[in-house]
Amino acid sequence: MKIVFYVSIIIFTLNCSVQKKLHGSFRSSCDLYNQTSLKLILNVNGEFQYQFAYNDEIIKGKWKLSNDTLILKSDIFLIKRDPLSPKIKNSDLVNVDKYKIKNNKLFVINKNGVSTTCYLQKYK
Repeated sequence: MKIVFYVSIIIFTLNCSVQKKLHGSFRSSCDLYNQTSLKLILNVNGEFQYQFAYNDEIIKGKWKLSNDTLILKSDIFLIKRDPLSPKIKNSDLVNVDKYKIKNNKLFVINKNGVSTTCYLQKYK
């Protein structure tokens, strides 16, 4: 019983330390008309902010980790939008954005797998 308790504490501590290291600001490796196409801020409290190029709307929501995957959820992702509306998500997944974490880079996960183009890189 003690072993299970100690293992649980260690796993919880490791998960918290990974989450603390991940927080910060990220920006896309791709530009759109000389402007970073996407900025992402991960706050220590589990909240995030997305800002897409040429879209004044700041998308807010919650983030969490699942192994080496970052999961972003927002109430705004649930709203049905006109296809011509400005972009509010980075992936084609329904109601969520997911990223594979590798070093200080985030690679978007789409229905067809992990994309290696236009990844997000930590800059602060």
